[in-house]
Amino acid sequence: MKRLITEMKEIGLQPSTSGNPGAKEAGQSVTRYILPDGRVVHAAVNRRYTCPNCGTSAWARPATKLICGGCYEEDDREITFLEPDASIDDEQEAA
Repeated sequence: MKRLITEMKEIGLQPSTSGNPGAKEAGQSVTRYILPDGRVVHAAVNRRYTCPNCGTSAWARPATKLICGGCYEEDDREITFLEPDASIDDEQEAA
């Protein structure tokens, strides 16, 4: 486990039991968050997409095409694509 933690940190990922800074690095359930000065490639980072109609959000890789299932069912089967959340992009570029 120590080797994995070291390798994650080397590429800019901080292991965390809660997904937040200050949490334990190892435990029964571990996730990670991106370190602002890490080497993680920006293109590999997930981004948030939001439905312009109902506000439903999802996370996916950049350039993913997501259809809002809720709006599709409620709006006479009209397809609504989730749009990239610009505020998240601005935060990632600032980091």
